[in-house]
Amino acid sequence: MRDVSQAFVDAIRQDTVQICELFEFTLRNSNTYYYCTHDEDLDWGSPSKRYYSAPIQRTVIDSNMNLEVDRASIKLSGITGQLFDIVNKPILDGVYVVIKRALWAEGTGMEFTVFAGTGNVSFDRNEIDLPITSILNTLNIGCPRNIFQQPCNYSLFDTGCTLNQTDYKSSSTASSDSVNEYTIIDAAFTVPVGDPNKYSLGEVHITSGNNTEERRMIIFAVDGLITLAVPLSYKMEAGDTYDYYPGCDGTPEICRDRFSNEENFYGFVYLPAAEESM
Repeated sequence: MRDVSQAFVDAIRQDTVQICELFEFTLRNSNTYYYCTHDEDLDWGSPSKRYYSAPIQRTVIDSNMNLEVDRASIKLSGITGQLFDIVNKPILDGVYVVIKRALWAEGTGMEFTVFAGTGNVSFDRNEIDLPITSILNTLNIGCPRNIFQQPCNYSLFDTGCTLNQTDYKSSSTASSDSVNEYTIIDAAFTVPVGDPNKYSLGEVHITSGNNTEERRMIIFAVDGLITLAVPLSYKMEAGDTYDYYPGCDGTPEICRDRFSNEENFYGFVYLPAAEESM
């Protein structure tokens, strides 16, 4: 049973309670943005946070009693200008969304969580459509997650790997305009002589220009040229800055020679190959 003050109970009886929904969007970079459906900005919570008024609509939450997970969808119309450029990039992909309902009267109030989940954005013309899947969907992850395989079970820079991604960050600037959205031309970019594939399967993080905050996997890299697995939203231009990181193919040799991290390698290299199994 939720405890509420007598003043709030009296406000309910007098029909003076105001209601709005609160939306909290946490991006993959851990930045959180706060919006509400109130007709003006709202300071709410402890510690107090400013929820900005926005014309947000959401669908009815699809609740299920079977093995299907709950779903909801958020729509935001009137996407123009700078906001259009932002949603045109994959910055909102994987966003963690919490929907709350706030009820308050003069000097007192309460809130409760309606829905929480992750979503991937899409938009049509000037409208954002953000389908959200409940966090219960994470229960679909197979257990045990670690399996008997020759490549390492860990991903580069995750908790099991133990390496800190920041320690391997390099920064540079595009020296010329790219001919397409798949490439970065940088005369200063070089690959090590003894490790020519160091940045294959690595990552670039664009830090300025039209593609700011976009991240892409590196499929191949040679001196002066980086080729991406997925195109950027715009061609890179001379002067655009970016960070880049090495990659890992999950083999013990790369773990040892490139990262000196063989003590945390979690693969089973002595498993017989499939064609050699009885």
